[in-house]
Amino acid sequence: MPLVKWVATLFFLDAAGGDLEISQSRFPADRADVGLLSASVIIPTLNEVQSVPELLERVGRAIGSRAHEIIVVDDGSTDGTIEAVQQLSPEYPVRLVVRRRPENGLSGAVLRGMAEAAGECLAVMDADLQHPPEEISRLLEPLETGEADMVIGSRHVAGSNIAENWGLWRRLNSRVAGLLARPIAGKIHDPMSGFFAIRREVFARARDLAPVGYKIALELVCKCRPIRVMEIPIRFAQRTRGDSKLSLREQLRYVRHLGRLYAFAFPRLAAAMGRAMPEHGMRQEIVIARGQDAALHFQTDRRAA
Repeated sequence: MPLVKWVATLFFLDAAGGDLEISQSRFPADRADVGLLSASVIIPTLNEVQSVPELLERVGRAIGSRAHEIIVVDDGSTDGTIEAVQQLSPEYPVRLVVRRRPENGLSGAVLRGMAEAAGECLAVMDADLQHPPEEISRLLEPLETGEADMVIGSRHVAGSNIAENWGLWRRLNSRVAGLLARPIAGKIHDPMSGFFAIRREVFARARDLAPVGYKIALELVCKCRPIRVMEIPIRFAQRTRGDSKLSLREQLRYVRHLGRLYAFAFPRLAAAMGRAMPEHGMRQEIVIARGQDAALHFQTDRRAA
């Protein structure tokens, strides 16, 4: 089994086995019969029926003549999103994956889509049209020419723009989250972005993937070790349809996620903090994170043997 598919299959398939429904349009059931495409666009969805028709049309137009597929990974929408994608599948090269028991939030959905992808380049974007589909080609081009291993659509570099009128709390929240990620992300201005593309072979070298919540790009920066990361400015549009998924629960998940990533990137520091704070809740989170990473690494070693 190819490494890319194995990684996500091992960690994200439901234990029950039979409750993951996959439907597809223009592709045979056996993915081995499909040659590698130029690009796969992975779009996680949850109750985005109002955006789906325009989204697919704009993605198809923006990606141009590239041989591509669009993989929609839905986490159990109840507003007709699933039916809308199925109805549009004859018009676009869409594959629909419905996770009946979604785990690990948006990040889990993205990795499930990457497991199904056949493209040389894997692009990820949200379904709410805040990420501009017209910029997909600009994400893919540096990967195709070998200029970059990963390209991020950034809201925080020169030339970028945030259309939505963020209040003080939202801006402060974004800045603090970025600062907390800086030791892991280095010089990347917007590691929190959900709009990015990565080369297939770079994703394939990931190990100990254990994302929580919605910051999958930060997870991949930390664990895929892309050497050349490029950021392009984007206009982050205002949400006009559907409801935002950013909640207090998701923000707390982000803090947990950071704990895991810090433990992965700085294992000696994590061990020292664990010893220094035997009764503190933070020690428990660090130990949990290290324990999960160790378990995943052990599983990886056993399966590879």
